[in-house]
Amino acid sequence: MSRIEITDFEKWGNLVKAWAKGQTTPPKTPKELKDQMARAGVDGRISDEITSIQFIVPDDKTLVILLPPGKAIDDAEVRLGGSGDGAPYPLPAFYKVAFGGSDAKPAHWKTFNAQRLGEYTINNCL
Repeated sequence: MSRIEITDFEKWGNLVKAWAKGQTTPPKTPKELKDQMARAGVDGRISDEITSIQFIVPDDKTLVILLPPGKAIDDAEVRLGGSGDGAPYPLPAFYKVAFGGSDAKPAHWKTFNAQRLGEYTINNCL
């Protein structure tokens, strides 16, 4: 299981915006996160393995490069490698809607995975 699974990314995104804009205090524990998700109508699940939460809010002069755990990269590469090049790349469902109903089918999954990971780490999720 993923560390966190979200079904409704619009509601999740709105909750994240509320934290970032100071409209809601970010949770400090997994229980607080679950409670806030429930109040915001976010359908999702947090792994029982999660024991703490960390929020990082950079200023305009600080570049935050969020590194995933190396094991998570290895696990994803094993999972993706079984699909082969040209197979649908596992993205949240809203991407398919944004792409007019088409799956992302990169010609080379390792290249696409590296590009996606690299872009994600420097764009602060925007």
